[in-house]
Amino acid sequence: MPARIVIKVKQGSSKEESHRNVEKALKDYKNKVFKLKITQELRERKEFLKPSVKKRLQKEKAKRKNNFDFL
Repeated sequence: MPARIVIKVKQGSSKEESHRNVEKALKDYKNKVFKLKITQELRERKEFLKPSVKKRLQKEKAKRKNNFDFL
């Protein structure tokens, strides 16, 4: 299970200030999710891949990357 993400939202005195605080909190949440690679993990867990298939895909990816460098 991924780590729990806690984002604190400060209350503003005006409506506009509150809106900015919420926008900042959403931005912080997005950055934390990206850094923790939660979405990537969820995509990987969507379906089971056998270890041999994972290795084959990794090798193909490396091969494509090496070919791209030479172009």
